Amino acid sequence: MIDTSAKLSLLQAITEEKEAAIKKHGEFHSHHEAYAVLLEEVEEVTGGAQVFTEGAEFQMMQLWQQVRKDMQLAGSAKARLREVKRLALDLAYECVQVAAMCDKWGLLLESEAAASEI
Repeated sequence: MIDTSAKLSLLQAITEEKEAAIKKHGEFHSHHEAYAVLLEEVEEVTGGAQVFTEGAEFQMMQLWQQVRKDMQLAGSAKARLREVKRLALDLAYECVQVAAMCDKWGLLLESEAAASEI
């Protein structure tokens, strides 16, 4: 379970990513545009998840071989841990972008709802 403070930081990162995307590209102008952008981000997560899985499994297998044989871990373990962390962060960044695009699309839905109330 993720720590509450870490969760709040992640939610803040999503908000900041959404705001940066709006500043750079503006708000979505249509549901077609929103769908295309979100689809691209989801596909990047899907690809990133595969890269993470393959890379992390390999690194973990190598670590386990060393642990099981009671080998010295110092340098090689640090390098393997850095790689697993890098893979995890790459995937996390892509997931933040997906969540941010969901929120950005939500703004379009909110503006349409507000316009229909007038």
